[in-house]
Parts: sequence; structure tokens; C-alpha cells
Amino acid sequence: MTRSAVPHILDAVLAACGLTVLVCSFLTWGSSDQGVHPSVSGTGSISVPGAAADDVAFLERYTNHPGSFTVLTGALIMVAAAMVWLGGRRIGRVHIATAWSLFAVAVGMLCSVVTMAVTIWCMVDPGGALFDTQVAEAMNSSVDLAVGPGLVVALAGAILALVTAAGLGAGLIIDRITARAAQPR
Repeated sequence: MTRSAVPHILDAVLAACGLTVLVCSFLTWGSSDQGVHPSVSGTGSISVPGAAADDVAFLERYTNHPGSFTVLTGALIMVAAAMVWLGGRRIGRVHIATAWSLFAVAVGMLCSVVTMAVTIWCMVDPGGALFDTQVAEAMNSSVDLAVGPGLVVALAGAILALVTAAGLGAGLIIDRITARAAQPR
């Protein structure tokens, strides 16, 4: 079966979206230009210019790691893109069924939605999402962070991945319907 309704470029776009989400998980998700100017990645890595190692270690010990979810979802989106690309192909003696491609598209869409939920949650309150409450208690105030560029790009990658996966799924379903209609009865 050929994929007439689904351009192969969409497989690459979905893979690029997954890679974008994965890479952006390690970039800045929250930063502040007040006080010591902390910068926090989605995976909990902290950069505080001029701060003592003990202070940075304290902050890193009490960071939440929401980017760990997006590392996983980004990798799964890339795997889903590979499965869609392999759909309908024969690798040695193994034939990758188109049904697996539809399953992969569903996984890609689910991972995109999870990524969107995590990143939106972090955008609402970056300080609260990236730091444990013990950091706020130690500072005697809430942790006020601005949304970082890594968080914004991760969300954009997840949105584009969802749209691309939906397009791939629609195209695969159209191809299946067309192939069945073309079969002699």
C-alpha cells in the first residue's frame, strides 16, 4: 500500500518536533533578573552567577524536574515518527503494518498533549512548577521566575507535533479507506 494522502515530509516534521521538545527540556524554563539572577532548566539544572556552590546545591536539591516528562515525551514522539515512516515497509522479513503506524500516530498525539499540559502548567507559575515549596520557605517569599525560552519553544514543538500527528493520522485513515475501496469485491 502506498501513502498517497500523507506526504513523507510530515514524518520528518513530527520527528523534528519530538527532537525540539527533547532538546528544549534541557534549556531555560524559568529565570529571574532580580536578586541573584537564577536560571532553571526544565530538568532541574540551575545556573546562578556568582552564587556559592552550597546555595546552588540547595536549589538543585529542591527543584522539581518537569522537563523529565518532556524528555520522555519528546523521545516517544520521535519513535512514533519513525514508526509512521516505517509503516507499510518491509525490513528484512518483517513487514511493518500500517495499523502500527496508526498506533504510533496515537502515541505521538498523546505525548504531544502530555507535553502541552506540562509546559502550560509550568508557564502559569514557573517558580512554583520548577521549585519545591521548601525553596520558597527558605526565601520567606514565593519564587518569582519569568518564563524561559526553552519552555516556550517546547510548547510550540508540542503544538506542532499534535497538528502534524493529527494530519498523519487523517492521511493514513484516508489511505486505508481508499485501499479498501479499490479492492475487488
